[in-house]
Amino acid sequence: MSNHEFAAERPGHPLPVLEEWNRPFFAAGAEGEIRLQVCSKCQRTIYFPRAFCPYCASPEYRWEAQPLSGTIESFSKVWKAENPYFDPELPFHIALVDLHNGVKMFGRLRAASGEPAIGDHVSVEFIQIDDEIWLPRFVSGSVPES
Repeated sequence: MSNHEFAAERPGHPLPVLEEWNRPFFAAGAEGEIRLQVCSKCQRTIYFPRAFCPYCASPEYRWEAQPLSGTIESFSKVWKAENPYFDPELPFHIALVDLHNGVKMFGRLRAASGEPAIGDHVSVEFIQIDDEIWLPRFVSGSVPES
């Protein structure tokens, strides 16, 4: 599977509503990056994208690239999808990943070999949903970033 799998080949992928405050997150994968908001007032990293900082309510933020690797903190195997689009991919994993800078992200997880485990190192690949939306997906069994 390539790092830039095109998910739109199967119609019906659920799409986020793009807004000024979330568009950079969904577009960053085209450049091979995860970009998250950092609050200009309290300096905390914000995940998932929001119009206001969840810590101090400031609407001011900047976008910063994040590490493309981390460690699985928790994960779950999904046996039944809420959206029928994902039925052909069942079962699949969702993981909470601690990026190497301490930011925690949820996302899809693909095991490069075998079953994933807590503590496994992961890297990131990107799935292109359409021209404006790229989603990060974590890959376990990958070599940690040096």
